[in-house]
Amino acid sequence: CALSSPPPVHNRINLTVVLEGQRFPVKGKIGKNLAEVISQSGIADLVAACPSISLGKGPDTHVRLPPSIIAMLPELSLEQKSYIGDLCENPSAISRMASMVTLLPEMDGSAVAIEANRPFRTP
Repeated sequence: CALSSPPPVHNRINLTVVLEGQRFPVKGKIGKNLAEVISQSGIADLVAACPSISLGKGPDTHVRLPPSIIAMLPELSLEQKSYIGDLCENPSAISRMASMVTLLPEMDGSAVAIEANRPFRTP
Protein backbone atom coordinates (compact mmCIF):
# COMPACT_ATOMS: atom_id res chain seq x y z
CA CYS A 1 0.00 0.00 0.00
CA ALA A 2 1.61 3.25 -1.13
CA LEU A 3 1.52 6.17 1.25
CA SER A 4 0.17 9.35 -0.23
CA SER A 5 1.33 12.72 0.97
CA PRO A 6 -1.24 15.02 2.52
CA PRO A 7 -2.57 17.85 0.39
CA PRO A 8 -0.60 21.09 0.71
CA VAL A 9 -1.75 23.30 3.53
CA HIS A 10 -2.37 26.87 2.48
CA ASN A 11 -1.70 29.04 5.47
CA ARG A 12 -2.22 32.41 3.78
CA ILE A 13 -5.30 34.12 2.46
CA ASN A 14 -5.81 37.04 0.11
CA LEU A 15 -7.73 40.07 1.34
CA THR A 16 -8.55 43.45 -0.11
CA VAL A 17 -8.28 46.35 2.32
CA VAL A 18 -10.22 49.43 1.26
CA LEU A 19 -9.04 52.79 2.56
CA GLU A 20 -10.76 56.00 1.43
CA GLY A 21 -12.00 54.26 -1.73
CA GLN A 22 -8.60 52.87 -2.71
CA ARG A 23 -8.24 49.08 -2.79
CA PHE A 24 -5.05 47.40 -1.54
CA PRO A 25 -4.45 43.66 -1.99
CA VAL A 26 -2.76 42.05 1.02
CA LYS A 27 -1.90 38.53 2.09
CA GLY A 28 -2.43 37.41 5.65
CA LYS A 29 -1.41 34.35 7.60
CA ILE A 30 -4.31 32.30 8.95
CA GLY A 31 -4.47 32.73 12.73
CA LYS A 32 -3.03 36.27 12.75
CA ASN A 33 -5.30 39.15 13.54
CA LEU A 34 -6.25 41.73 10.94
CA ALA A 35 -4.44 44.56 12.76
CA GLU A 36 -1.16 42.63 12.47
CA VAL A 37 -1.73 42.03 8.77
CA ILE A 38 -2.56 45.69 8.06
CA SER A 39 0.28 47.11 10.16
CA GLN A 40 2.83 44.69 8.68
CA SER A 41 1.63 45.00 5.08
CA GLY A 42 4.48 47.27 4.02
CA ILE A 43 1.93 49.57 2.35
CA ALA A 44 2.56 53.03 3.80
CA ASP A 45 -1.09 54.19 3.67
CA LEU A 46 -2.31 51.06 5.47
CA VAL A 47 0.46 51.13 8.07
CA ALA A 48 -0.37 54.79 8.82
CA ALA A 49 -4.08 53.92 9.15
CA CYS A 50 -3.34 51.29 11.82
CA PRO A 51 -1.41 53.12 14.56
CA SER A 52 -0.30 51.69 17.89
CA ILE A 53 -3.17 52.40 20.25
CA SER A 54 -1.06 51.69 23.34
CA LEU A 55 1.96 49.63 24.37
CA GLY A 56 -0.36 46.90 25.65
CA LYS A 57 -2.74 46.85 22.69
CA GLY A 58 -0.32 47.50 19.82
CA PRO A 59 -1.55 48.54 16.38
CA ASP A 60 -5.29 48.69 15.79
CA THR A 61 -7.94 50.42 13.71
CA HIS A 62 -11.69 50.52 13.11
CA VAL A 63 -12.81 48.22 10.28
CA ARG A 64 -16.16 47.42 8.70
CA LEU A 65 -16.61 43.83 7.63
CA PRO A 66 -18.98 42.03 5.30
CA PRO A 67 -21.86 40.31 7.14
CA SER A 68 -20.44 36.94 6.03
CA ILE A 69 -17.28 37.62 8.08
CA ILE A 70 -19.24 39.02 11.05
CA ALA A 71 -21.16 35.71 11.12
CA MET A 72 -17.84 33.80 11.55
CA LEU A 73 -16.72 35.87 14.54
CA PRO A 74 -17.58 35.27 18.18
CA GLU A 75 -20.11 37.56 19.81
CA LEU A 76 -18.56 40.71 21.26
CA SER A 77 -17.96 40.89 25.00
CA LEU A 78 -19.06 43.97 26.91
CA GLU A 79 -15.40 45.06 27.11
CA GLN A 80 -15.03 44.75 23.32
CA LYS A 81 -18.25 46.69 22.72
CA SER A 82 -16.97 49.44 25.02
CA TYR A 83 -13.60 49.47 23.21
CA ILE A 84 -15.35 49.88 19.85
CA GLY A 85 -17.59 52.63 21.24
CA ASP A 86 -14.60 54.49 22.66
CA LEU A 87 -12.34 54.28 19.61
CA CYS A 88 -14.54 54.05 16.52
CA GLU A 89 -16.13 57.01 14.78
CA ASN A 90 -19.78 56.08 14.02
CA PRO A 91 -19.57 52.33 14.81
CA SER A 92 -22.21 49.99 13.41
CA ALA A 93 -23.20 46.32 13.74
CA ILE A 94 -20.50 45.42 11.19
CA SER A 95 -17.76 47.40 12.96
CA ARG A 96 -14.87 45.74 14.75
CA MET A 97 -11.40 46.72 15.81
CA ALA A 98 -8.97 44.98 13.47
CA SER A 99 -7.31 43.27 16.45
CA MET A 100 -10.60 41.44 17.13
CA VAL A 101 -10.59 39.70 13.73
CA THR A 102 -8.56 36.49 13.55
CA LEU A 103 -7.99 35.39 9.96
CA LEU A 104 -9.76 32.19 8.91
CA PRO A 105 -9.45 30.23 5.64
CA GLU A 106 -13.08 31.10 4.84
CA MET A 107 -12.15 34.80 4.67
CA ASP A 108 -10.00 34.28 1.55
CA GLY A 109 -10.96 36.79 -1.15
CA SER A 110 -12.91 39.06 1.20
CA ALA A 111 -12.74 42.84 1.31
CA VAL A 112 -12.61 44.87 4.53
CA ALA A 113 -12.81 48.63 4.89
CA ILE A 114 -10.76 50.77 7.25
CA GLU A 115 -13.03 53.37 8.81
CA ALA A 116 -12.42 56.45 10.94
CA ASN A 117 -11.13 56.21 14.49
CA ARG A 118 -12.02 58.85 17.04
CA PRO A 119 -9.33 61.49 17.32
CA PHE A 120 -7.11 61.08 20.34
CA ARG A 121 -7.84 63.77 22.89
CA THR A 122 -5.34 65.00 25.40
CA PRO A 123 -6.59 66.55 28.65
